[in-house]
Amino acid sequence: LGLCIAGLVVLALQGNASPDAAAEVEAVAVLATDAAPPLDATLAVVAIASVDASIERMEAPTTRRRSPKPPRTNKAPADVAPGFLSVNSVPWGAVKVDGQIVAQETPALRIALPPGNHKVRVVFGDGSHSKTRRVRLKSGQSKSLGFTQ
Repeated sequence: LGLCIAGLVVLALQGNASPDAAAEVEAVAVLATDAAPPLDATLAVVAIASVDASIERMEAPTTRRRSPKPPRTNKAPADVAPGFLSVNSVPWGAVKVDGQIVAQETPALRIALPPGNHKVRVVFGDGSHSKTRRVRLKSGQSKSLGFTQ
């Protein structure tokens, strides 16, 4: 009986044993084979409980993983109040914000934009364009920019 239980313990952990579990299996096997009297039912229950505990430790995750952070974007949530940008230029021109024409000519007053960083430039009537300027708007904030050719 003792060798049978020791064999079952070894088979239960075979291939999945951590160093701690392997030491427990070895201890149970020594107890089962070296015991002078035949293995009694109490020792068999202890051996099986030891195997169950070892398996649970092996299956339990040992490291915690952090959930990934969402990527940072320049876009504000839709329910946030916009900021406002007024643009003037000499000579007149079309206003581009973030690569999109938002006003056909200057002066352009109170262009509603989402809070955040924006690239602004003016495309003049002759086809030339101004240098790109960056502006950061907060919710409800108003700013003005002036451009020259």
